[in-house]
Amino acid sequence: MDALSRIRGSVGHPTWLGGGCREVFRGPLIQRNCVQRLQNNPERKFSVNGSPSSAHCLFNSSDSATGDNVKVSIITITRNDKDGLRQTVDSVKSQDYNNIEHIIVDADSTDGTKEYLADLAGVTYVSEPDDGRYDGMNKGVKLANGDVVWFMHSSDQFADDRTVSYVAQQIAQHSGPFRWGYGLSAIVKDGYAIGVGGQVPFNVSRFLLGGKIIPHQATVYSRPFFNDLQGYRTDFGLAADQEFMVRCVSRSHPSVWPRVLCVFDGHGAGSTRGLHAHFQDMARARQDNGIAVTVSPHFDTLFTLYLLALTKAARVMRRLMQGLKPRGYGQELARV
Repeated sequence: MDALSRIRGSVGHPTWLGGGCREVFRGPLIQRNCVQRLQNNPERKFSVNGSPSSAHCLFNSSDSATGDNVKVSIITITRNDKDGLRQTVDSVKSQDYNNIEHIIVDADSTDGTKEYLADLAGVTYVSEPDDGRYDGMNKGVKLANGDVVWFMHSSDQFADDRTVSYVAQQIAQHSGPFRWGYGLSAIVKDGYAIGVGGQVPFNVSRFLLGGKIIPHQATVYSRPFFNDLQGYRTDFGLAADQEFMVRCVSRSHPSVWPRVLCVFDGHGAGSTRGLHAHFQDMARARQDNGIAVTVSPHFDTLFTLYLLALTKAARVMRRLMQGLKPRGYGQELARV
């Protein structure tokens, strides 16, 4: 029985993902090694979970688009962020892939966004009140006609001008029906890169326990698959994207593309959630979907608390190390 079969269950009868916890803590090391390989080699053949693949470093990509038959619907939500929206629109327009439709859902902005949209050519847009960001995303999917949907919100951007063509190529070459997949996300705040989001390869136990999120803006869904799962829950708060991915995992493993696909604005709403809130949301998502990673939800809670403690300790150590300077630091520079 495969891992996906073991996590299917019904609410009130959680299904045991037996043995999954052995793999929970391997993700970060594998990811660091993978990213290092990509940095050292612009193009490299390698294996992910036994399947042959290849990847390109972010700034040295040279792959050509061969998936022009894949129509990509890019959905952007915005509210009173005209400058950020302009950046996102420019990023979409810069793509070297032609089979794109751009759908913008504005939550009744009052900062000139409506006027900007009225003068914008080549996009489909709606500007009206909604019931929150995830209601806006669901609304965008209803307007979409593409084979796949990709959420790239106001102030967020694609990593480079070949990003969409790369993903379309991967989808076109996918064996069997494509359902969903993700890549990595560069997190930028005040003009500085502060991290890379995502896990390579995908570890279902680590994700479900809350140890590693899947970056929302680096995730692509088959539109029929998204609709089959009835879209985002508008009552789940900021973590509705992760709750939706929990439902996705119960149906299918994601395709994983070991490449940075987007630049995520670290000032965005999703970046304001604390660690406690994140782990609580993931526990709620598991409970609502009848999933247990270990032998029971109670053991899941214990593992979650352990992961929370490890994550907080790692953050404290990073901050301490960032504040340290080698003895004599700066003196040699002054002599040069």
